[in-house]
Amino acid sequence: YERHLIVNIANEPGNKVMEASVFRNTYSSAVQQMRDAGIRTPIMIDADSWGRNADSVLDNGEYLLEQDPDHNLIFSWHLWDPKNWGWGTLAEIERIITKAVSKNICFVVGEFGPCEQCDRCISTQINWEYLMEKAYKNDIGYLPWVWKWVDCHSIVNNSTGAFGSWTNAPWGKTVAVLSPYSIRKTAKRPSELAAGINDIQKEEFIVTVRPNPFSEEVEFNITLKNLTDLRLSIYDLTGKRISEIKEKGLLPGTHLVVISPQVLGTNKLTSIILYRIEVKTISGSYASTGKIVRI
Repeated sequence: YERHLIVNIANEPGNKVMEASVFRNTYSSAVQQMRDAGIRTPIMIDADSWGRNADSVLDNGEYLLEQDPDHNLIFSWHLWDPKNWGWGTLAEIERIITKAVSKNICFVVGEFGPCEQCDRCISTQINWEYLMEKAYKNDIGYLPWVWKWVDCHSIVNNSTGAFGSWTNAPWGKTVAVLSPYSIRKTAKRPSELAAGINDIQKEEFIVTVRPNPFSEEVEFNITLKNLTDLRLSIYDLTGKRISEIKEKGLLPGTHLVVISPQVLGTNKLTSIILYRIEVKTISGSYASTGKIVRI
């Protein structure tokens, strides 16, 4: 299940703002140890000061990404209690999201809710609707957070847990389905859950990509078991498709596809490139996704 997982090193590390050198040294060491142990999943790093200090990941994220041998890190900000902490005001949401867009990292809002403290929900209220809109319009993902199934952060009724049993109005139903930026209206279904598509190779095809990292051309060696229709799509970090190759009726055997630097362009967003290979055979449809790094 490794390719379906994200590993968070530490949830909300520390109760104060760390020095940049401490943040960098601690996390670069931890990431290296995890890679040395064979952990190849994306690794998530939370902001310090209970996850609230977004600047810690925004200022240090690009450095840590370079230190990671896999260049596969996600950086997370937890938006809580704007009145007491000051990091969740409208002005700060605007500043942090704008700053995140300028960085060449994967940044997400890893936690937020209608308020922080349920016994003082009015005085610790969060500007969550503005956050959802701002994040979505800037291609930044968000995760609504539920601390307890029976508290003010709950989205559905705890007794059933059923879709549609919304609670904590207007929070539950709005964040789930009503808002134009709700989970229902913005989330994308993973390919392994999509009807008729298996995001596993099942020996129908084998993909080898080399060199990776690369500086010039990158080669995709694709070995097919059966007569196959194939599509190879290349995306930048924003999810924008920058190249697509389609081939029909490929015979069993190994096929070479070469992607040149000219195809990828010079945009800094293509320093980390995502690819998706989809095949259709007599036995069904299959897909494989991966990442290549240009140096």
